[in-house]
Amino acid sequence: MKWLCLLRLFSLPSLLDVAAAAPRQLRATASLLDASRAAINSWDYNDQGQSWTAGNCAAANTDFSQSPVNLSSTVAAKAPDDDNFFFAYPAYEAPVKMVNDGRFLYTVFPTDDDKIGGISFGTSFPNHLTDQYFVYKMMFHSPSEHTYAGKRVPLEVQLFHRRKDATLTNGEADPADLAIVAIGFKESREEASPFLRSLIDGGLPDQRGGTTMDNRGHPSSLDFSELLKPVFGAQGEHAGFWDYTGSLTQPPCTVGVRWLIRQEAMNAKAKTLKLFSESVRKSSDGGLADVVVAPDGVTDSPKKVPSNARALQIMGTRPVFPRFARNAVHMTVLQPDEPAAYSEALARVHSHQANFKKVLANEAAGSGNAMLNGGTLEEVIKASNKWKACMTETGRVGESLTVAQAKKTAECNQLEGAEKTLSAISGGPARIEAARMRATFQKSCEDQTNVVTSLTAQKATQENQCNNIEGDIKKEYAAAQKVAKEKAAADAKAKAAADAAKADTNR
Repeated sequence: MKWLCLLRLFSLPSLLDVAAAAPRQLRATASLLDASRAAINSWDYNDQGQSWTAGNCAAANTDFSQSPVNLSSTVAAKAPDDDNFFFAYPAYEAPVKMVNDGRFLYTVFPTDDDKIGGISFGTSFPNHLTDQYFVYKMMFHSPSEHTYAGKRVPLEVQLFHRRKDATLTNGEADPADLAIVAIGFKESREEASPFLRSLIDGGLPDQRGGTTMDNRGHPSSLDFSELLKPVFGAQGEHAGFWDYTGSLTQPPCTVGVRWLIRQEAMNAKAKTLKLFSESVRKSSDGGLADVVVAPDGVTDSPKKVPSNARALQIMGTRPVFPRFARNAVHMTVLQPDEPAAYSEALARVHSHQANFKKVLANEAAGSGNAMLNGGTLEEVIKASNKWKACMTETGRVGESLTVAQAKKTAECNQLEGAEKTLSAISGGPARIEAARMRATFQKSCEDQTNVVTSLTAQKATQENQCNNIEGDIKKEYAAAQKVAKEKAAADAKAKAAADAAKADTNR
């Protein structure tokens, strides 16, 4: 028996050589996550990414810029801006293709327009935004990559958003134009997740390269807003998120990604979470692990990779800002309808400006004819094409000013109400929220006040121009009247002289 063992040991190097010479078996095909996958296609989750060396991954323990992180160990910092966190997603009822590439479950959404919705930041929606992002992809990690209340939960859904007007390269946004919203899911006996349920109505692919069609029809419908809705008792009426800067959580671990992590995990049924978890585990069965050779020379079955979550990274000194998600659909109710009327009024003003030059060329046919026909001063002024065009444009500016004044009144009245609300709250999250609302309405009131001031000045300038035109017409009329009187006097004198000469001849 000992000799048999020795023979097996002697045969081990040759077996190892064969194993080393063979290409490493990967169950994952080219993923959408990296344009240069061919150069770094040998990574896996066997050690939760601790052996990754591509791109920035190797510096994960020293540069404090990587993701994911344990957010429960951080201290919230005051945001350097007054931006609110808005979301606006219409219900997505088109079927989605769930793809299993051997590492991830993911689905890609159309990017030819921005109707699918997304997130934005600013003091108010939609007029005062500093950043706007639209969702283009959704990925699933089991267990979660980030922590929720200090623990990893069974599932994390990551919504990839590209900055407005940013282009995608090989289906991906540049990290500087990328914002990822992450939502964790925990087990609940009572509450199901309609969102996740819509993604499993056609099953989930559990083999490398497999696909399924989900969200196939009523009652399935992907409502992204569900993922950002408030949980009862969580900071009043808004859902809380942690805002921090990190990296992609897979090679090449590129930095500069904006992450928004929901503070509290959402609920889902155990059966649903198990389906997602098993799809991840089955896809890695026999494909993402090194071949294992036993001492007796027998090749063992490859190990199953238990998850597709990267190990937690060091947070370091990076700041984390609390953000409270607001449904922008509700926020638009606070916006009066005057902006559309205001734009239409300005458009009419601009169209009349274009006609102004044409009118000037026909001035002689207006007031000039009236003078020649012996019209009164009032008739000559009203006949002037130049004066009529000026008065018309003045009326258009006045119309725009009326609309702007109405909007200013509405905005500033809301500011007054927000100030009263703020003064009535002593402290806590409610006062913070009231202060933000006040800042939003103050900005809108100030902006609209500036519009009113500008249009008031424009109207005054226009009226002054009309007065100058009228003054010029009066001068021309007076000059014409003087010439006419002098001509009449000369004609009368000439006639008198002619009459006198005629009388002398008759004598």
